[in-house]
Amino acid sequence: MLRLLISAPEITIENILLVTFTEKATSDLKLRIRQKIQQHVDETSEISDAEGKKLQDALDGFDNAAIFTIHAFAIPSCGNFPLKPETSSTRNSWMTVP
Repeated sequence: MLRLLISAPEITIENILLVTFTEKATSDLKLRIRQKIQQHVDETSEISDAEGKKLQDALDGFDNAAIFTIHAFAIPSCGNFPLKPETSSTRNSWMTVP
């Protein structure tokens, strides 16, 4: 994630979605990513003002980063895009409810 934030000026932490399997993995990822960003800010002597501001903004907004388990991501999505069985007698499929 750090590499993406540094190499793509138009991408912010709010534009990145990270989905994993377990809550433990989610917690570990959040901790490791935050540490990597902070470490880069603290240890890089030749950081540009724009990069420094972008990374500081990422740290400030990190609690809103989209790092979820599959379930935590899917449940709200299913609520926003519910499915119902299609009524066609020739097909047994699902369709999105408009």
